[in-house]
Amino acid sequence: MQACAKKGGELHRNKNIEVAHFSDMGFDWLSGSWQRASTSNEKLTREIWHEKNGSLHGIGVSTIGGDTTFREEMDFLFDSDKPYLRIVGTGLDTVLFTITSTQDKSFVAENPENEFPKKIVYQRSNDTLRAQISAGEAKVDFIFIKE
Repeated sequence: MQACAKKGGELHRNKNIEVAHFSDMGFDWLSGSWQRASTSNEKLTREIWHEKNGSLHGIGVSTIGGDTTFREEMDFLFDSDKPYLRIVGTGLDTVLFTITSTQDKSFVAENPENEFPKKIVYQRSNDTLRAQISAGEAKVDFIFIKE
């Protein structure tokens, strides 16, 4: 999703944050392989969400002509019963986003200290996954189709 294209600070660096167990989060609706619908024939963008060591783990990858141009890893964490989305990009700091709301097949994650994005929204409807990253008026929409 390219959520942390710009460097952001690590939130709660010294707190004891644990990887969230897959079944505890209720985000199993993210599971699977998703291909971005609006990329060109040359550029392929995908998110793959799967269970890893009992947690839900995501990988976002963009390639052009078979060469990787972007990669990030995502997972969910708990800190004192507060959920977070952690994003680690190639060459970037780890950025934590607090999950501020959840509904059936959707969630909002926010980090007002991050330069961009400050807010991430995921929503699933049937075989379509929509993600939006934003900071103030600046917004980028992603539409993925289940593979």
